[in-house]
Amino acid sequence: EARVRRAAASRLYDTAVLGDLLRTDPDPDVRAEALRQLVGIAAETADEDVAGTVARQLAEAGRIKELTIVARESAHAGVKAVVVDALSDGRALGAVSRHATDGHTRLRALRRLSDPEELCAVALKSEHTDVEVAALDRLIDPAAVAAVAQRARNKVAMRKARARTVITDGAAGKP
Repeated sequence: EARVRRAAASRLYDTAVLGDLLRTDPDPDVRAEALRQLVGIAAETADEDVAGTVARQLAEAGRIKELTIVARESAHAGVKAVVVDALSDGRALGAVSRHATDGHTRLRALRRLSDPEELCAVALKSEHTDVEVAALDRLIDPAAVAAVAQRARNKVAMRKARARTVITDGAAGKP
């Protein structure tokens, strides 16, 4: 019965069983409870192995949003690193790059980011100088650099993009 499985899931701490429930249980309430337990375990653990197991379970279930939240808000740097390494979605990596609470996690996510549009979004929208400038340094498209020069939230990145635009324009012979 679903009610019994849901109650059992709320008391489980076995990540393999919770992952199976999340992926295969026919009842949406049981899956939601398994998801809640897995996210709780990932958020509270300081054990990187446990965090890695939970991250794999969440990734296999396609729960990228929850992985992103754990990567941004966990109190343990090792757990954040494991979760960021489990992410492969460009938008999720961009969100972690822009919003993680510590610089190491932001930069780790940015290093894994390869989508040019998401790199541009990080360079435009981040409120953290370290990540915004690092994203700008990886931009290749002159139009993206010009967009950062005009609309970046961070003044340091904006000035750097403007200088880069002037240098590029000067090398191309534009007045």
